[in-house]
Amino acid sequence: MLPRPKRPTRTEWLLGGGGAAAALALVLLASRAGPHNLLPSKFGLAVLSAAKKQVGLSEDNGDAAVNAMLAAVGAPAESDWCAAAVASWVRQAASALGVAPPIAGSASVMTTVAQLRASPKAFWYSADALQASPGLVSAGMVVAWSRGGASSGLGHMGVVSSTQGGGRFTSVEGNAQGQAVVQNSHDLSAPSLLGMAQFLDWTIWGLS
Repeated sequence: MLPRPKRPTRTEWLLGGGGAAAALALVLLASRAGPHNLLPSKFGLAVLSAAKKQVGLSEDNGDAAVNAMLAAVGAPAESDWCAAAVASWVRQAASALGVAPPIAGSASVMTTVAQLRASPKAFWYSADALQASPGLVSAGMVVAWSRGGASSGLGHMGVVSSTQGGGRFTSVEGNAQGQAVVQNSHDLSAPSLLGMAQFLDWTIWGLS
Protein backbone atom coordinates (compact mmCIF):
# COMPACT_ATOMS: atom_id res chain seq x y z
CA MET A 1 0.00 0.00 0.00
CA LEU A 2 1.36 3.39 -0.94
CA PRO A 3 1.87 5.84 1.94
CA ARG A 4 -0.83 8.45 2.33
CA PRO A 5 0.33 11.80 0.93
CA LYS A 6 1.19 14.40 3.53
CA ARG A 7 -1.35 17.22 3.70
CA PRO A 8 0.34 20.51 2.74
CA THR A 9 0.75 23.26 5.30
CA ARG A 10 -1.02 26.56 4.79
CA THR A 11 2.17 28.13 3.40
CA GLU A 12 2.90 25.17 1.11
CA TRP A 13 -0.67 25.31 -0.18
CA LEU A 14 -0.43 29.03 -0.94
CA LEU A 15 2.97 28.79 -2.58
CA GLY A 16 1.90 25.80 -4.61
CA GLY A 17 -1.07 27.69 -5.99
CA GLY A 18 1.08 30.23 -7.82
CA GLY A 19 -0.10 33.66 -8.88
CA ALA A 20 -1.64 35.99 -6.33
CA ALA A 21 -1.82 33.34 -3.59
CA ALA A 22 1.91 32.64 -3.83
CA ALA A 23 2.70 36.35 -3.86
CA LEU A 24 0.60 36.85 -0.72
CA ALA A 25 2.37 33.99 1.05
CA LEU A 26 5.78 35.43 0.23
CA VAL A 27 4.78 38.86 1.54
CA LEU A 28 3.47 37.35 4.78
CA LEU A 29 6.59 35.24 5.24
CA ALA A 30 8.87 38.18 4.56
CA SER A 31 7.12 40.70 6.80
CA ARG A 32 5.65 38.48 9.56
CA ALA A 33 3.60 41.61 10.29
CA GLY A 34 0.15 40.13 9.89
CA PRO A 35 -2.45 40.24 7.18
CA HIS A 36 -3.67 43.82 7.47
CA ASN A 37 -4.46 45.43 4.09
CA LEU A 38 -3.25 42.30 2.29
CA LEU A 39 -6.53 40.42 2.41
CA PRO A 40 -9.87 41.88 3.57
CA SER A 41 -11.52 39.65 6.15
CA LYS A 42 -14.89 38.58 4.77
CA PHE A 43 -15.27 36.36 7.82
CA GLY A 44 -14.72 39.26 10.22
CA LEU A 45 -17.29 41.36 8.39
CA ALA A 46 -19.75 38.46 8.65
CA VAL A 47 -19.14 38.36 12.42
CA LEU A 48 -19.80 42.11 12.59
CA SER A 49 -23.00 41.71 10.57
CA ALA A 50 -24.27 39.12 13.06
CA ALA A 51 -23.35 41.40 15.98
CA LYS A 52 -25.12 44.45 14.54
CA LYS A 53 -28.34 42.48 14.16
CA GLN A 54 -28.45 42.02 17.94
CA VAL A 55 -27.81 45.61 18.99
CA GLY A 56 -30.53 46.40 21.54
CA LEU A 57 -30.83 42.85 22.84
CA SER A 58 -30.73 42.88 26.63
CA GLU A 59 -31.40 40.73 29.65
CA ASP A 60 -34.69 42.60 30.01
CA ASN A 61 -36.04 41.97 26.51
CA GLY A 62 -34.17 38.84 25.49
CA ASP A 63 -33.16 36.85 28.54
CA ALA A 64 -33.85 33.53 26.76
CA ALA A 65 -31.54 34.52 23.89
CA VAL A 66 -28.79 35.54 26.31
CA ASN A 67 -29.10 32.26 28.22
CA ALA A 68 -28.97 30.36 24.91
CA MET A 69 -25.64 32.08 24.13
CA LEU A 70 -24.32 30.99 27.52
CA ALA A 71 -25.63 27.44 27.19
CA ALA A 72 -23.93 27.09 23.79
CA VAL A 73 -20.54 27.54 25.47
CA GLY A 74 -21.39 25.45 28.53
CA ALA A 75 -21.91 28.34 30.95
CA PRO A 76 -24.78 28.64 33.44
CA ALA A 77 -27.54 31.23 33.12
CA GLU A 78 -26.83 34.61 34.71
CA SER A 79 -23.10 34.41 33.86
CA ASP A 80 -21.29 37.35 32.29
CA TRP A 81 -21.99 36.99 28.58
CA CYS A 82 -19.88 39.37 26.46
CA ALA A 83 -17.57 36.52 25.35
CA ALA A 84 -20.52 34.18 24.82
CA ALA A 85 -22.06 36.84 22.56
CA VAL A 86 -18.86 37.00 20.48
CA ALA A 87 -18.87 33.19 20.26
CA SER A 88 -22.48 33.30 19.06
CA TRP A 89 -21.68 35.88 16.37
CA VAL A 90 -18.70 33.80 15.22
CA ARG A 91 -20.93 30.71 14.92
CA GLN A 92 -23.55 32.70 12.99
CA ALA A 93 -20.88 33.99 10.59
CA ALA A 94 -19.52 30.48 10.07
CA SER A 95 -23.01 29.17 9.37
CA ALA A 96 -23.71 31.97 6.89
CA LEU A 97 -20.49 31.23 5.02
CA GLY A 98 -20.84 27.45 5.20
CA VAL A 99 -17.64 26.83 7.16
CA ALA A 100 -16.68 25.53 10.61
CA PRO A 101 -16.21 28.15 13.35
CA PRO A 102 -12.52 29.11 13.63
CA ILE A 103 -12.66 28.99 17.46
CA ALA A 104 -14.71 26.95 19.93
CA GLY A 105 -15.77 30.01 21.90
CA SER A 106 -16.16 30.41 25.65
CA ALA A 107 -17.93 32.48 28.29
CA SER A 108 -14.44 33.52 29.47
CA VAL A 109 -12.79 36.48 27.76
CA MET A 110 -9.30 35.21 28.59
CA THR A 111 -10.07 31.73 27.25
CA THR A 112 -11.46 33.27 24.06
CA VAL A 113 -8.33 35.41 23.68
CA ALA A 114 -6.19 32.29 24.08
CA GLN A 115 -8.25 30.52 21.41
CA LEU A 116 -7.85 33.45 19.01
CA ARG A 117 -4.10 33.62 19.60
CA ALA A 118 -3.76 29.89 18.97
CA SER A 119 -6.01 29.72 15.90
CA PRO A 120 -4.38 29.55 12.44
CA LYS A 121 -7.49 31.34 11.20
CA ALA A 122 -6.89 34.55 13.16
CA PHE A 123 -4.00 36.95 13.72
CA TRP A 124 -3.55 38.56 17.13
CA TYR A 125 -2.33 42.16 17.45
CA SER A 126 -1.13 43.22 20.90
CA ALA A 127 -2.20 46.54 22.41
CA ASP A 128 1.36 47.82 21.91
CA ALA A 129 1.24 47.01 18.19
CA LEU A 130 -2.14 48.70 17.78
CA GLN A 131 -1.09 51.80 19.70
CA ALA A 132 2.05 52.07 17.58
CA SER A 133 0.11 51.56 14.32
CA PRO A 134 -3.54 52.59 14.72
CA GLY A 135 -4.11 51.90 11.03
CA LEU A 136 -4.06 48.19 11.83
CA VAL A 137 -7.56 48.44 13.31
CA SER A 138 -10.38 47.46 10.94
CA ALA A 139 -14.05 46.52 11.15
CA GLY A 140 -14.72 42.90 12.06
CA MET A 141 -11.78 42.49 14.44
CA VAL A 142 -12.47 41.05 17.89
CA VAL A 143 -11.29 43.44 20.59
CA ALA A 144 -10.56 42.50 24.21
CA TRP A 145 -9.89 44.42 27.40
CA SER A 146 -8.86 43.34 30.90
CA ARG A 147 -11.16 44.12 33.79
CA GLY A 148 -9.92 44.60 37.31
CA GLY A 149 -6.26 44.56 36.29
CA ALA A 150 -4.28 42.37 33.90
CA SER A 151 -3.85 39.64 36.53
CA SER A 152 -7.52 39.47 37.51
CA GLY A 153 -8.43 36.92 34.84
CA LEU A 154 -11.50 39.04 34.05
CA GLY A 155 -12.20 40.92 30.85
CA HIS A 156 -14.61 42.35 28.33
CA MET A 157 -14.80 41.96 24.55
CA GLY A 158 -16.68 42.94 21.42
CA VAL A 159 -16.34 43.36 17.66
CA VAL A 160 -14.90 46.48 16.03
CA SER A 161 -17.60 48.21 13.97
CA SER A 162 -15.75 51.27 12.68
CA THR A 163 -12.59 53.37 12.97
CA GLN A 164 -12.81 57.06 13.74
CA GLY A 165 -9.23 58.27 13.36
CA GLY A 166 -6.84 59.41 16.05
CA GLY A 167 -6.82 55.97 17.65
CA ARG A 168 -10.60 56.00 18.21
CA PHE A 169 -12.89 53.16 17.19
CA THR A 170 -16.38 51.84 17.86
CA SER A 171 -17.32 48.30 18.78
CA VAL A 172 -20.44 46.21 19.28
CA GLU A 173 -20.40 44.56 22.73
CA GLY A 174 -22.69 42.28 24.67
CA ASN A 175 -23.32 42.57 28.41
CA ALA A 176 -22.45 46.26 28.28
CA GLN A 177 -24.47 49.20 29.63
CA GLY A 178 -27.71 47.86 31.02
CA GLN A 179 -26.61 44.28 30.36
CA ALA A 180 -27.34 44.78 26.65
CA VAL A 181 -25.76 44.58 23.21
CA VAL A 182 -24.67 48.15 22.47
CA GLN A 183 -22.20 50.07 20.35
CA ASN A 184 -19.54 52.00 22.26
CA SER A 185 -16.69 54.31 21.32
CA HIS A 186 -13.18 53.58 22.61
CA ASP A 187 -9.58 54.73 22.39
CA LEU A 188 -6.53 52.58 21.72
CA SER A 189 -4.73 54.36 24.56
CA ALA A 190 -6.91 52.65 27.19
CA PRO A 191 -4.60 50.90 29.68
CA SER A 192 -7.02 47.97 29.86
CA LEU A 193 -6.75 47.15 26.12
CA LEU A 194 -5.34 43.65 25.61
CA GLY A 195 -5.38 43.56 21.82
CA MET A 196 -7.42 42.61 18.79
CA ALA A 197 -7.75 39.57 16.54
CA GLN A 198 -8.29 39.78 12.80
CA PHE A 199 -9.91 36.73 11.24
CA LEU A 200 -8.12 35.41 8.18
CA ASP A 201 -9.89 34.17 5.13
CA TRP A 202 -8.03 30.84 5.24
CA THR A 203 -11.37 29.94 6.87
CA ILE A 204 -13.36 30.75 3.75
CA TRP A 205 -10.75 29.18 1.48
CA GLY A 206 -11.35 25.88 3.26
CA LEU A 207 -7.83 25.40 4.59
CA SER A 208 -7.77 23.84 8.08
